[in-house]
Amino acid sequence: MKTKGSIHMRPLAFLFAMALCVPAFSDVTLVSEGKAVSEIVVDENATESAQLGAFELRHHVRLITGAELPIVHEPTAGRARVYVGAGKAAEKAGASCADLKGESSSIAFRGGDIFLMGNDTPKRGKVDYQNPKTFPDFKFTYNGSLHAVYDFLELCCGVRFYGVDETGTTYSPRATLAARELNRSHTPPMDAFREVYGD
Repeated sequence: MKTKGSIHMRPLAFLFAMALCVPAFSDVTLVSEGKAVSEIVVDENATESAQLGAFELRHHVRLITGAELPIVHEPTAGRARVYVGAGKAAEKAGASCADLKGESSSIAFRGGDIFLMGNDTPKRGKVDYQNPKTFPDFKFTYNGSLHAVYDFLELCCGVRFYGVDETGTTYSPRATLAARELNRSHTPPMDAFREVYGD
């Protein structure tokens, strides 16, 4: 004989069982109480896209928190790491973007580390963040790693880009910044954009 209580318990038991099947997501803290607790890892021979991506990531984290993340070529023990672009350190950590084509980019959270990678045109000139003339060409090159950084800032850190400079950038200032876990690969349709510049 069914009781009123047993009828209510079945949906609760079902929801509990479903909750156990949902993968656990884990945010990664980049800055804690105004102190950098993570670092940006970029290859010593990184593409221009990855170099600019590392600078842009550091810049926007500083805008949000006031803290400056170090940019390093080799990861440091005891810190969360954000790898920008492909390279020896990222490959040693088990990440690769060899399968990405065109304007593709990816965000991957793995074991407390974050990988922001994409298909980049292999131009490796030295990027000076104070000199836009050294930035990668946006018209005829692939800049997947840079796009991965912008996606990460928007989707995982709450930044919104409404324009091409800081007057069109919005964010919530805070002393602690934890990146919300999100894993995805994305290829934007850029054919029309390239056709315009091609003409």
